[in-house]
Amino acid sequence: MLIRKSLAVGALALTLPLSVMAASDFKVNGFSTVQLSATDTDELYVQTDKDGTFNEGTLLGLQMRFAPNNDVPLSFVTQLLSRAQNQWAVDADWAYINWKVSEEFNVNVGRVKLPIFLISEAYDVGITYPWIRPPEELYGFSNVPMTALTGLSLDYRKYFDETWVRGQFYYGRDKINVPALGTILDGEITHMTGVVFSTGTENLEVRLGYHDVGVVMDLASQLSSLPAAQTLQAQIGQSVLEATAALAGADAQLAGANAQINGLEAAMIPYGGYAGAPAPLQAQYMAAVNSLTTYGAAVLTAGNDLAAAGAQAAALGQVFGSIPSGDGTAKFKNIGLRYDDGTYMLISEVGDRQIGGIPFPDTLAGFVTVGMHFGKVLPHFTYSAVESENSNLSNQSQESYILGVRYDVQPWAALKMEYQYTELGDAQMRDPSSPLVTVMGAPVLTSTGLFNVVPDLTTFNSDVPDSLNKLSMSLTMVF
Repeated sequence: MLIRKSLAVGALALTLPLSVMAASDFKVNGFSTVQLSATDTDELYVQTDKDGTFNEGTLLGLQMRFAPNNDVPLSFVTQLLSRAQNQWAVDADWAYINWKVSEEFNVNVGRVKLPIFLISEAYDVGITYPWIRPPEELYGFSNVPMTALTGLSLDYRKYFDETWVRGQFYYGRDKINVPALGTILDGEITHMTGVVFSTGTENLEVRLGYHDVGVVMDLASQLSSLPAAQTLQAQIGQSVLEATAALAGADAQLAGANAQINGLEAAMIPYGGYAGAPAPLQAQYMAAVNSLTTYGAAVLTAGNDLAAAGAQAAALGQVFGSIPSGDGTAKFKNIGLRYDDGTYMLISEVGDRQIGGIPFPDTLAGFVTVGMHFGKVLPHFTYSAVESENSNLSNQSQESYILGVRYDVQPWAALKMEYQYTELGDAQMRDPSSPLVTVMGAPVLTSTGLFNVVPDLTTFNSDVPDSLNKLSMSLTMVF
């Protein structure tokens, strides 16, 4: 079955303007995906390691549409979504009022889906695309950590014989949760505005988009509360305590040796000093002098240890103090193309992300997918990559090669299998203006790709594999 026909089954029922849906007072649609994945690494990659998991892409969704009066162009749409990776918590992914102004123009107000990329509006409806999940380098939450926002969207679509054009505008605010540095960083979107233009035919779609985001994040306190940061702070604190105790003990021993020497020197005065004193008294004096030398060296060592621990504590404090927190910006520009004539399939997309004010990397991400239909079977190949630049805290550069096959069990169900090889980027980069360069003394930041790891907080480098292999399979359907 053609992917474009799958889109008709899935996306048109679940994501496209309500003008194409059958008129009814109440309508329910559902979709689900069960995904099993495993890698060959101990470290967690996205949501998967070598033990395997069902959590990465397994989900269940229900969309409900209620039109209280079919003669009045108002309706209410809500989509409830439950993901395995979120412990099956139920979220209102959509919840908006639709006003069908005309056959071409729709207004949605409430919690609306973000139309950022080609697949964004149908991201959770797996039957609408060939992969098990759209390429993580572009579509993953580490690149765009939200799929919906609270606000409004305007949607205009016009048909001209065999072609169509579509314009979309949205504006809103919301909370965000960014997966980075082995944790989830919370923030708030103060505004998000986007404009999208697309055009195409039955077989072709071309899409352009521009998106502007304002965000507030308190990163320093969140990062300093990480278990790795707390462990390091505890280790530094213990080192300070041990060095302080050692210094106090050495000082006491040194003071004792000095007192002993003073006493021995007083005892040798009647003999005219050291040379005339009895041999036992001379031996005690020399032993005290040797002790004085030993205890003096111990004082110097303990002092150096205390200074080193104090410097490490000061450096760690400077690291967290230098992490920008507060207002930040993100700008996304993207272009995408999708072609499917029933025999050949081509999907390609590129997205550019520019970050300001917060220490996440600028990224250039994209992919190209080619496939060929053989009845119900669609083998396909994808090359996907992301390059990071100007980052203070993370470098996610990597590239993936994905070989997959999709089998349409029914028009409403598809079985998919994929093999993925991912290689981390070898670029070592750091924002030259970063205060962490001065603090850490190392102007490099090695890539951790999309591994869910915490970098070493003294070097911000991590020991993760240079590459990985991943196997996945899924069953996805609409109902």
